[in-house]
Amino acid sequence: MAEEDALTIPLAPEWTALLIVDVQNDFCAAGAGAAICQGLSRLLTAARAHGVLRVFVRALYDPPYLSPPFAAVLARLGRLGTVCQEGTLGADYWPPFRPQPGPREIEVVKHRYSAFRGTGLAENLRRYGVQTVVVTGVTTSTCVGSTARDAFFEDFFVVVASDATCDPNPERQRSELAFLDRLFGRVLPSEAIVAAWAAPPTVAPR
Repeated sequence: MAEEDALTIPLAPEWTALLIVDVQNDFCAAGAGAAICQGLSRLLTAARAHGVLRVFVRALYDPPYLSPPFAAVLARLGRLGTVCQEGTLGADYWPPFRPQPGPREIEVVKHRYSAFRGTGLAENLRRYGVQTVVVTGVTTSTCVGSTARDAFFEDFFVVVASDATCDPNPERQRSELAFLDRLFGRVLPSEAIVAAWAAPPTVAPR
């Protein structure tokens, strides 16, 4: 995507949130973490430097937390009761990315693919004055894509960081990013997002 595409979405630090979705050992230890590490490190470092709100989203998929339909899907995939179980190393943050105490760094625990389902995230973002979310993490075709769609349906501008998201299937990665860019927001590289945060302040669009 061209860097000028960033200008079509308000990306000033004061009304932007960086969403870091499911960067946990169960999802990142096998290679996904390495795929997103450089881009996400760039974004998180810049977000902290510019005062962008950082939201660390962590999945807990213990059976008591799940809806029957979601439990059925995880059972069919062989993941029910085995992935992101509370108190396990797998459910913990992947070591390079961990929240730091502070007023602009918050945590959200989710029990569905989307970070917006049953978490109060939309209301919390509005309290911070957020208008745009930058979505990062894993996996692009499930939790990242679901979060991006729900952010759009909650009336936030959406940016997906192309080099800070990952899918185990490269073709799915390409097709999901293309679909999100076409219908739900913009897909931009981390460098373009960081450049927008460093740009001179602009007037909020609403």
